[in-house]
Amino acid sequence: MSRAEVKAETRAAEKAGQPNPAGQGGAPAAKSASTGPKMTREQRKAETMQARKEGTLQPAGSTQKYDDAVRKQKSTKTRAERKAETAEARKKGELVPAGEGSPKPSK
Repeated sequence: MSRAEVKAETRAAEKAGQPNPAGQGGAPAAKSASTGPKMTREQRKAETMQARKEGTLQPAGSTQKYDDAVRKQKSTKTRAERKAETAEARKKGELVPAGEGSPKPSK
């Protein structure tokens, strides 16, 4: 495709109100057929209040069953044991700085 063809296509898309997204190009993104939310704000609020009255309102945050199961597990080490392990790893230089991924594989 020549530069002139690309420019002409871009101008036509801008006039039609469907510009190509930035990046690699491709077909213009089609607008969704959705005309808005399925429920009004008042309907959502009423549904929430009803769930609160019935006691079925889920708490904010994570509500996964796995998270609850992990939270209920007992620790296998004491705080002192964890602190000792961390101090030893610090001496050996095995600690990974925050945000820098998993530790190096042991040899």
